[in-house]
Amino acid sequence: MLINVVISVVFFLIGFLFSRKNKSKEVRYLRRGIYTKNYTVTENGIQSQVDCQFELGELERTSTKSKVSVISVVPNRISLHEHSWKDKFIKLVNNTWIDSIEIDWIEDDLAEKRNQKIDELLNERDKV
Repeated sequence: MLINVVISVVFFLIGFLFSRKNKSKEVRYLRRGIYTKNYTVTENGIQSQVDCQFELGELERTSTKSKVSVISVVPNRISLHEHSWKDKFIKLVNNTWIDSIEIDWIEDDLAEKRNQKIDELLNERDKV
């Protein structure tokens, strides 16, 4: 009987430790925004212009600049939607400082609305 309890506790602790390791850290951004940048790309010896639209998360900021992390990128040419091109575009912008005025900030964030609604509900419950 005692052995069963000890074995159960050991398996529970092992399962608990492994489940904690597998959880990934969720990156929290100060705010999110859209950034469009024009690049010159050479494909098969032919140069062409490409507009890339980045969804960015702001990691840090100063009064004029924002350090950003790329959430996603979409080039305006289908031939550049391959992972190798996307990775190149991401490396150009990821973890760099960009002028904040060049980024169209998403002001009405759904997560922010959800948190406000939860706070309102909790405050109403506390009043009752």
